[in-house]
Amino acid sequence: MDAYDQWKLDYPSEWDQEPEEKTIDTDLGIEYQDSGPWRSYRITACGNNVKEMIDDATVEEIDQDGGELDCYGLDDAPREVSDAAEKLIKKEFE
Repeated sequence: MDAYDQWKLDYPSEWDQEPEEKTIDTDLGIEYQDSGPWRSYRITACGNNVKEMIDDATVEEIDQDGGELDCYGLDDAPREVSDAAEKLIKKEFE
């Protein structure tokens, strides 16, 4: 290891480091019931920036007993759910 490599180890630059990956795993606070079962929505996502998190996000429909009814990406989520999820993701990076 030469002196420059040792210096980089001793004094790391913010430009040399990967951004910290953030994770969201939370209930969206949206509840819904139609002629079928009551359900709530949960989002899980991780990424180094807003775009990565939105692309990675998974929405789960949870029934009143805690069982999973359905699971899909934000593109397939109801509008209210995808809007709430994107707002939560953007807030994570403020």
